[in-house]
Amino acid sequence: MELKEGDLIITLPKVKMIQAVVNLKGGEIGIIIDTGAVFDKAVVYGVIINEQIYYLFEDEFEKLEE
Repeated sequence: MELKEGDLIITLPKVKMIQAVVNLKGGEIGIIIDTGAVFDKAVVYGVIINEQIYYLFEDEFEKLEE
């Protein structure tokens, strides 16, 4: 899946596993604002959801539109 800044995404239920760190749940809609971040050699995406920026792995969300 090709992702770029400005793409709309929806979080997957998998994000509930990181609730100890952030208060996210599946089904939240966000916008990708950063595609160049790296964590432990893996690309993470900056996503803004409810005026907060979260850095998520690609398997924690899916693109809403093409």
